[in-house]
Amino acid sequence: MKNNTTICKKVIVNNEDNLQGRAYQNGGKLPSETGRGALDLISPEDKWYILGYTYADGSVLKDKLNRWYMRWKCKDKDIIEYIKSSLNLSVKTQIVDNKYYAISKGSKELCNEFMSYGIVPNKTYMCIFPTIDIKYFKYFLRGYFDGDGSVSIRKEKKGKYIQTQFVNKLKYNLQELGNIIKNELGCIPHIYPHEGSYRLNYTVHATISLYHYIYDNKAFFLNRKKDVFKNWLKERNQPNYGRRVCEICNNTYSVLHDKSRVCYKCKIKVKTQSDLIGDNKLT
Repeated sequence: MKNNTTICKKVIVNNEDNLQGRAYQNGGKLPSETGRGALDLISPEDKWYILGYTYADGSVLKDKLNRWYMRWKCKDKDIIEYIKSSLNLSVKTQIVDNKYYAISKGSKELCNEFMSYGIVPNKTYMCIFPTIDIKYFKYFLRGYFDGDGSVSIRKEKKGKYIQTQFVNKLKYNLQELGNIIKNELGCIPHIYPHEGSYRLNYTVHATISLYHYIYDNKAFFLNRKKDVFKNWLKERNQPNYGRRVCEICNNTYSVLHDKSRVCYKCKIKVKTQSDLIGDNKLT
């Protein structure tokens, strides 16, 4: 992994004419060449979902003739059609290997847009995590989850056990993702190597917290993944499993452990205020 990171940085930084190099050197940002682009013309919810999904399962490509194009490939046709419709792409949906749906759009301007958020060519092997507007992180996370995330149920002696995972070739990228999730929800990231990749894993309480964070809003999602969460809660006959009312703000939140009585954001506020009082006493 360290070798991959070093090689990537050398290739990018030393090539100022390369668009992905410009994105890397400018903190993931590229100057717009077209003013308002395709991503700016759609709702923020759709924009950040598509960015999240593209980071997971989309590609920015350049062919031998230096032509730039975007490509998406997925087993779920509804995601491909959603991207086509949202970005107003007049392209034909192709079937690849009799099991994938795919679309490609040749456009340097569109590639520039995605690269301006840090979604660059050969991203699979690069330690570059996208620039994310935290207000819309839940939509980005849902898109990433629909691409490189999974939810599974295992049978154990005490019943059925649910967990979620996010996959990436590089540990660094999952660390970045896990740190944002921790700052938003308080879920502790657990990352494990697995078959040449890494997995960011969350167990029951954290999984349910992620479920409500990702899906408690009106925006596009992949039905077959959401249904796994819903069916697990339905089988337990506990639609409000792990949900509690915060004793400070009175908002409903998902507990991360059974003794929890305060939501994560209020917990952080209380800790911050306590630290400030402690600092004042010292001075």
